[in-house]
Amino acid sequence: MSVVTDPKPGRPSAGFATLVASATFLMGSTLVASKILLSNGIPVMLLLGWRFVIAAATTLPFLLYEAGDPQGVLFPRHMRWKAWAAVALVGLLQTTAVTLLLAVAVRTISPVAAAILLVTNPLWSTLLGHVISGDALNRPKIIAFVSASAGIAVALGGAAYSDDPGGAVTGSLVGLASALCLAVATVIGRLIVIPLSPTALNFWQMLAGSVPVLCAAYLIGERWPGLAWHIWVWFFWMAIPATLGAYYLWHAAVGRAGSSQRIRYLFLAPISTVLLSQFSFGLTIAPLEVAEGVLIGAALWFVNRR
Repeated sequence: MSVVTDPKPGRPSAGFATLVASATFLMGSTLVASKILLSNGIPVMLLLGWRFVIAAATTLPFLLYEAGDPQGVLFPRHMRWKAWAAVALVGLLQTTAVTLLLAVAVRTISPVAAAILLVTNPLWSTLLGHVISGDALNRPKIIAFVSASAGIAVALGGAAYSDDPGGAVTGSLVGLASALCLAVATVIGRLIVIPLSPTALNFWQMLAGSVPVLCAAYLIGERWPGLAWHIWVWFFWMAIPATLGAYYLWHAAVGRAGSSQRIRYLFLAPISTVLLSQFSFGLTIAPLEVAEGVLIGAALWFVNRR
């Protein structure tokens, strides 16, 4: 598996800024698309399954183009069962659990609030790394956790005083659970050596996470409703540009400036969710969401400060 090391810290280039802004815009658009698609009657498991099956299928041409030996890239001879099990587990956590939990969350909270909670995942992966591997918690990381905790407290406090306090608090906790699932998947990927290229790993984890859900959706009787053409546009936007486009741009950003620099700018994703929510639903961000966003944005800035 190819490993990208973090370059020396420095001011991000214009190319890096463009890559990160584009990737986070696509990431932020998925929650808006999800809310639109679910509100038009698409069953959640069917939506999740087909989104990632189509994304995985669309990955194959890129994977075959990149690989000199496609079979060897997809099925490495030296890859053991433990690595395959890790890929399946990452797929179930990163593809299935995260997406299902976010779909449940946006039923009762805004896409903006869900996006803010999701981007806390680097904080939890750092904390898990400390617990499991004994990674040091320096002063900036401690500041990050205090700031993130305050942001989550603001989110839960605001939900408790909403028009539907029970649903809003539950939605916020479910959104936070999605970030925790993503953090666990990240830690598994760090602890277990998986001899796959990043693109091959992305293909297998999407397939491993989507096929079981798709089978379960049809077994319980989920079916596609009749949809207008513009709803199909939202679906294919979420399945291809917002999934694959975000993936390739995100990894290109790592190559330019490293994962720690990239994580500091992860908070651009909720900002794009705000803009798209205003355009699509006429929603405006609440003052408490601004406070929550500022606190968690500060936490992301500090968590990988050198």
